[in-house]
Amino acid sequence: MLLTLLLSCDGAEPATTPTPTPALPEPAAGAVETSIDTAALLAAGLCQEFGEIIHTEPHRLTDGRVLIEANCMMAAYQGVFEYAWADGNRPVSDQNGQLLSVVGLPTFETDSGTLRWLSKARGVGDCGDHYIYAVQGDQLQQREHRSRDCDDDVEVKDIPPPEAWPLVEATGHCVAGEAVYFSCPTSSTKALSLCGGGGTVQYRFGPPGDPELVFPDDSSPAAFTVRTESYARAIATIASFTNGDINYQVTDSSGSGGIDAESNNFQGVTVFRGDKLLATVSCQGLPQTSWEALKAATSSAP
Repeated sequence: MLLTLLLSCDGAEPATTPTPTPALPEPAAGAVETSIDTAALLAAGLCQEFGEIIHTEPHRLTDGRVLIEANCMMAAYQGVFEYAWADGNRPVSDQNGQLLSVVGLPTFETDSGTLRWLSKARGVGDCGDHYIYAVQGDQLQQREHRSRDCDDDVEVKDIPPPEAWPLVEATGHCVAGEAVYFSCPTSSTKALSLCGGGGTVQYRFGPPGDPELVFPDDSSPAAFTVRTESYARAIATIASFTNGDINYQVTDSSGSGGIDAESNNFQGVTVFRGDKLLATVSCQGLPQTSWEALKAATSSAP
């Protein structure tokens, strides 16, 4: 999947002479000399999709910790990078508890613990996504996401820098520092989200910032079960919980077409009392999901 992000988004660039593979990023100001065991980093889980680490760069933070940047591969105009803490080669996760993989050419500011990169949709770099992450504890958590669609009708010279591209606003209930297990808008004024982190999971529905339903009050992950179901033409991941005599099923289902196309492709929540369907609320667009992190959170609940 990461490899597809390295390709052009629309094929608009003519195939002339091959684009030379870019040089690896210059060492940052905070880079330090340290012995790095790439075999140990691979064994710890870095660059598993590629099976090798072609370059490493250590960065010493102001608190003395060393963050290792591992370059997993380089393509025509950007690469794939993952991170680990030098003490124990511990992989660095994002705010959702997932291994952070950077597609682009990142820069890391040691003084502020800030990671920035542009993930190009095509080589010229006039469209794609610009991210800012910051060290928070042992994680690198997202602080800002900006995005711009490819547009061949606009000259590159007239396009603002990535730092000024449109800001991608959060549309759900999860706040900064929380894991987003599932989140999507269900209308222009409402959203449904499964949020948590640090041993918590909570369902929220309604207007962002003022949810109509929050469950459970104590955010216990034990209130939820997560399962995957396979059908003839679809596969679905479902997080369910029961509030009184009402059962809620947050579903992410995808499959092929045919007479079952609509039911095979459903993202949202269904509400039941016993076998009676009370409500179906669909996502408006694809949700943001982190199912593996949610499964880990619920499976470890007491």
